[in-house]
Order: sequence, then C-alpha cells, then structure tokens
Amino acid sequence: MASLYASIAEFASIRTVGLTSLFLLLAVVVVAHFSTLRYAVEIPRVRERRGKRYFSLRIRLAYFTDTKEIFREAYEKVGSGTQSL
Repeated sequence: MASLYASIAEFASIRTVGLTSLFLLLAVVVVAHFSTLRYAVEIPRVRERRGKRYFSLRIRLAYFTDTKEIFREAYEKVGSGTQSL
C-alpha cells in the first residue's frame, strides 16, 4: 500500500512540474510577443519582405550563426545605393 501512495505522489509531482513548465513557457511567449520592438514599415530589413514591422525568428537566429553574411548583405545594399537601411 505504501508503494501505491509513493507512486501517486510521484505522478502528482511530475504532473505539477509539467504544468508549471508549460505555464512558464506560455508566459515567456506572451511577454516576448508583446514586448517585441516594432519598427516603422518604411525601414527596410535585411532578408525580410517589405512591410514587416519586426524581425522573424529565422533572422534572429541567423544573427548568431551567420552574422558575417547578414552584415555583408546589408553593406552591399547600402553600398550599391539601392536602398538605405
């Protein structure tokens, strides 16, 4: 009988940890969504389509993994005079 109580208590604690983790993840996503810096539509962004007001997650990750190419692309756009960033 004691092992039954122990297994029920273990299941309840795992469930509590899972629900708490899910709640915290949801809270982080909501806060990140509402606190994202939104830029003016007129400002062009590297590797993004026209009219976007924020950088996508793909570009944010590329900033950490492919920074050299992002800056090269921005330099080429500014240097060629096609548009200003």
